[in-house]
Amino acid sequence: MLEPRTLSYHSIRHFRECPQSFKFWAERRDRLPEPPLMLFGKVAHELFYRYGETLRKKGRASDLELARSLAMELSGELPPALQEDLVSLAEKFALNHFFSEADAQLEVGAGVRIGEDGELELKDFDDPEATVRGRIDYLLPQTEDGRVLVVDYKTSWNLPPKSEAFDEQLYIYSVLALALYPEAETISLVLDFVRYDAKRVMELTKEQALWYAHRLRKLVKRIWESEEFPAQVGAHCETCLYAHHCDAIKNLDGSWLYKTIKTPEEAREMAERYLLLNKAVKHLKKALEVWVNSHGAIELGDGSKLGYKPRTKTTFPDSKRVINALLDAGVERDLIWEKLSISKTAVQSIMKKAKLPKEVRESIMDLAEVETETRFELIKGEREKGE
Repeated sequence: MLEPRTLSYHSIRHFRECPQSFKFWAERRDRLPEPPLMLFGKVAHELFYRYGETLRKKGRASDLELARSLAMELSGELPPALQEDLVSLAEKFALNHFFSEADAQLEVGAGVRIGEDGELELKDFDDPEATVRGRIDYLLPQTEDGRVLVVDYKTSWNLPPKSEAFDEQLYIYSVLALALYPEAETISLVLDFVRYDAKRVMELTKEQALWYAHRLRKLVKRIWESEEFPAQVGAHCETCLYAHHCDAIKNLDGSWLYKTIKTPEEAREMAERYLLLNKAVKHLKKALEVWVNSHGAIELGDGSKLGYKPRTKTTFPDSKRVINALLDAGVERDLIWEKLSISKTAVQSIMKKAKLPKEVRESIMDLAEVETETRFELIKGEREKGE
């Protein structure tokens, strides 16, 4: 059996997705570098925390320039492609979030030990005796009506339907909130999707949170008493940080590459191998890129090389100047409009900057043409909601 460690939402989700990868985490094996999108979330949450704390110290509710300044300071940790996005996200956060509640707490890290009868004992975040732990982005006790507000900021690019928004993370936060404020009768849990200024709200009673704590303790006990941790192939393989230890990838061979699929069982087996091979190829490409960055292109036996090949990309950043030049050259205006297109994102950005009223925005969006296309790709399943 594994040596127990304090679990979090992420480690519990890790176990559900792939017991073998969870085992590598529990054994503290070396990990692959985190992909840029995972790093983006961590940097964004650091920005939210520093922004809120600075405002509280200054006694101010909001400050757009402060948000921009912090984003520029922290963006250096990210790849260039994500730096501008961080600034944009910081601006949205500053415009839609105000820190005027004196009792609010930010980045509240805590652990909780769940006893055999479901009783909750508050522990420090790093206390090894804690059953689970977590960091709550925004916590506001509302003691006058026996309520605690818990907010979790989400930086994801996709806004899930309301029916799919809630997962195990909020249930764990309800247990942490109840350990912090045992007198609370209701826990209000909010998923705050910062990009969309959209919120998903769920309320749990004290009894519901304690019921989940009891089930959570049983789940944690089952995890640490497990003797087998099999590899489980799925969408999570794309971002697995332990793929270089994966037995399933190591056991891949080429005998199946040109096999004809005849049964549903063979189709599933081939699909799992496809996902594993895709992950292995991405890891191999990254390793080769690191080598080429330091040593130059790799010469192959036939005289070809594997490395970076310059590509040219022609754009017209000043579209107004180009259109005027075409008009001056005698090109008909209708011919120009026929060849131009504008993205949904650009239209929405223009309307936001122009501060158009809602009914005008909706009428403009009605002019869009929606096309549906199908692509061969992985369709992710719903997350499990609890044990």
